[in-house]
Amino acid sequence: MELSKSLIKRYKAVRLDRFDYGTFLILLIDGIEVPFAVEDDYPDPQGDARQVSWEGYRLIDSKQGVLGTIRSVDSSTINIVAELEDGRLIPLHEDFVEKVDDKKRCLYLTLPFTL
Repeated sequence: MELSKSLIKRYKAVRLDRFDYGTFLILLIDGIEVPFAVEDDYPDPQGDARQVSWEGYRLIDSKQGVLGTIRSVDSSTINIVAELEDGRLIPLHEDFVEKVDDKKRCLYLTLPFTL
C-alpha cells in the first residue's frame, strides 16, 4: 500500500517512530497500528504537542484527587512521563488526560491505577 496524503487523511496518524534502520509513520487502520516507511525528515504527526511545557502544573486524578505538582516532563520517548516534586513518575498517555486548564495550571487525569 502506497503512503499518500489521502491515506493519511483517511486514517489517524498515531506517531512517528525513528530507528537506526529507518523512520516509520504509524497509522491506525481498523484499530491496528500499521507502520509505513517514510523519509527521515518526515514531520511528526504529533507536532508541537510533544513540546508543551507542563512544569509547575498540578496533576489531579479523577479518583485520587491532587497527586502533586509536575517538576519535569520527559518526552524523549513515545511514553511521555511527568516527574512530580516528590519524585513519583506519572504516565501522561493521551488516554489518561481528560482536561488541561492553562489558567489554573492544572492537568486533569483519569489513571487506570492508584498510586
